[in-house]
Amino acid sequence: MGILRTDKISGLETPTAVTGSVNFPGSDDYITAPANTPELLLGDADFTIEGWFYKTGTGQQDAFGLYETANNRRSYLLTTGDSSTIFYYNYTGSSGTSVTASFTLSLNEWVHVAITKDGTTLKIYVDGKLSGTTTGLTSGAYANTDDQFMIGSSDYSNANGSEWTGHISNLRIVKGYVLYNGDFTVPDHALEVVPGTVLLACNNPDSVTAVESALIGKGLTLTAVNDVAISSINPGLTRDFTGGTEFRGVTTFDTQGYFVPPSGTTTDRDSAGGRGVIKGGDNAISYISISSQGNSKDFGDLTVQAENTSACASSTRGLFSAGYNHPLYHKIIDYVTIATTGNATSFGSITTGESYVYGMGGCSSSTRGLFGGGFSAPSPDALSGVAAITYVTIASLGNSQSFGDLTVGVRYPSATSSPIRGIFGGGRNTPDGNINVISYVTIATTGDATNFGDLTFAPYSQASTGSSTRGMTMGGFNPAGNTAFDNIDYVTIASTGNAQDFGNLTVARGGHAATSNAVRGTFAGGNNVPAATNHIDYVTIASTGDALDFGDLTSSSGSLSALSDSHGGLS
Repeated sequence: MGILRTDKISGLETPTAVTGSVNFPGSDDYITAPANTPELLLGDADFTIEGWFYKTGTGQQDAFGLYETANNRRSYLLTTGDSSTIFYYNYTGSSGTSVTASFTLSLNEWVHVAITKDGTTLKIYVDGKLSGTTTGLTSGAYANTDDQFMIGSSDYSNANGSEWTGHISNLRIVKGYVLYNGDFTVPDHALEVVPGTVLLACNNPDSVTAVESALIGKGLTLTAVNDVAISSINPGLTRDFTGGTEFRGVTTFDTQGYFVPPSGTTTDRDSAGGRGVIKGGDNAISYISISSQGNSKDFGDLTVQAENTSACASSTRGLFSAGYNHPLYHKIIDYVTIATTGNATSFGSITTGESYVYGMGGCSSSTRGLFGGGFSAPSPDALSGVAAITYVTIASLGNSQSFGDLTVGVRYPSATSSPIRGIFGGGRNTPDGNINVISYVTIATTGDATNFGDLTFAPYSQASTGSSTRGMTMGGFNPAGNTAFDNIDYVTIASTGNAQDFGNLTVARGGHAATSNAVRGTFAGGNNVPAATNHIDYVTIASTGDALDFGDLTSSSGSLSALSDSHGGLS
């Protein structure tokens, strides 16, 4: 029988230092990633770069860098002088921008440095204190390179004898997220992979080139050049957290008490954060941080301009199935990497028996995305709506495959999911009539949907989202399409039965988009007949009550769709 120590559960045992740092002797000694590694190209994305640095040599030195030889673009953290100034520098090939810390770096001491880019503002923090700010950055100004990433050097500094001399620990690059927005307490534990982490390195006591990333399946590799080595000099970080010991993986104890700690890392289970990605009525994509409040920011564009799209996502990749931009109708599927920014890439096509299909409902588990229902045009015999459900494997590429049929053919349904079930509800099934029917499927299987219950109202072009236990449906248009609903309904996904009233939106509308993390649901845009709105609302999913104001979209828009990296199907 295993012995379960109470100090292990409480987190009160003596912390063990993590000897995760790398020594760079400073003469052609560095770590490099393969050239043209897209995950490490920051482009115009927001980002956070941080780590601990321990300088032993004098003069100018580069701790890490991105460099493109052809256009002489480079971006790197630089220290200069014997009593070193720290600054982050970017050169685009025609002009340079830098942010300098008002801090003097002593030799042979650990210092934590964090650089953030938030829109057009660049900040540098030293030991948790804001030490420098640059504003007014322009598009295309940051690390828009397609060549070489290096740790302990940059290609530029390597040619000029400015390699890093000293130690680096826990170097983390988080793309698409700003982790610090003001003075903060420097972590006393080793850094972890958080959403958007494209690289976490120099943190393994057994390997110089070990690397972690949130981008599952990318296979990012590092290579050590010359005399780079594991170092016993470290910033004294631990693996212990203020909330107690972190259980990793599937952990069980064979005791008569049948104590089974939760699976996954602490980060895996902390899904209250997350990013929502919202596709507008044209081809524009924006994003929000669901756990905060504020206006959306530009993400990129779909491959085509289309409205009445649908969406689904895993924790890393988001899929949009394109709709129509009259007179053009599409069946294509695009995808984006949620933690980044940039234009979408072609995934495949929706495969149904219809020549065209749009206005579907989309939902997903962590591995599989479903698209169901829709409107087939321009054939007049499709006015009753499409019943077909198709599915894709989100981590792959290719056309969708047949799953089964909804209980009724329906245009403009909405959908949400738990990790087990997909829920489709509402929509329009005749030229002038809506339905309030809810049906469900088991995502990991295939087969026709089963009746779940009814909504309290009968909308079309409504939106749905939820947590792993509760699904919500809100808004939409009445059968004539001349007024909009502000209703919010909810169901318990693991059960069956009719929906119950949750509360009301701040603005009645249809054609809007909904997305969520494990705690909060957000509802963006839509048409309040006849005008489009840019409102974003939010609710706490586990409660009931009216929605509250979150912020605004980048522009007023209807016929939207949305997804997130932390929705109910992943929890």
